[in-house]
Amino acid sequence: MGYAGMDRKEEDIDRKLNIHTCQIEEWDNNMLDYHRSEPTPYVALDLFFKHYLPLDNARLVDYGSGLGRINLYFYHHLHMPGIGIEVDSGRVQRAWENLAQYAIGLNIAADKVPIQFLETKAEAFLPPPQTNTFYLFHPFSDWIFRDVLDRITQSIDRDDRTVDLILYYPSFGYFQSIQTCGYFEEWLFVDCPWNKDPRDGFWVFRHWAEK
Repeated sequence: MGYAGMDRKEEDIDRKLNIHTCQIEEWDNNMLDYHRSEPTPYVALDLFFKHYLPLDNARLVDYGSGLGRINLYFYHHLHMPGIGIEVDSGRVQRAWENLAQYAIGLNIAADKVPIQFLETKAEAFLPPPQTNTFYLFHPFSDWIFRDVLDRITQSIDRDDRTVDLILYYPSFGYFQSIQTCGYFEEWLFVDCPWNKDPRDGFWVFRHWAEK
């Protein structure tokens, strides 16, 4: 599929879900450690869903949730409730608006969609014990990822459970931090074959709860 075709599919799926998440947004200020807001392509997510089996009672945390695409699409296809973590207040507001529009498309009340969006820095967020699936599309620098990973492992230490860490388009530094922390092993890799970029794919690292 060419890029023009991919762009049309992006808009078509947004339209079917009654949401607006196709925008790529740069920072207006000097946010060197937080990367621009860019949605994971639907074509990539559709491929990933063909290979990925969610954990039992899966509950998602999307870091750098932007306009809410990941939370809404995971819920739409996998019935996975979750939390979106976003540092920009304007994007959080628009994510809530997308959730409301998505609910209208389903003819249900917005509070019946089990998703919430939080305005907070990722490194300040301690995942609650119900969360067990963590998604990152390279939203911030390697050093912030180390802090986020430390928060995730703190949560595991408090309430041990099987946890999936899903990375799309990660940096080498992310891999180094995961290897160093010693909590996770690589469980699944899904390559996105439409270009030759070796980073264009999904890596799932799993922590197994101690029995």
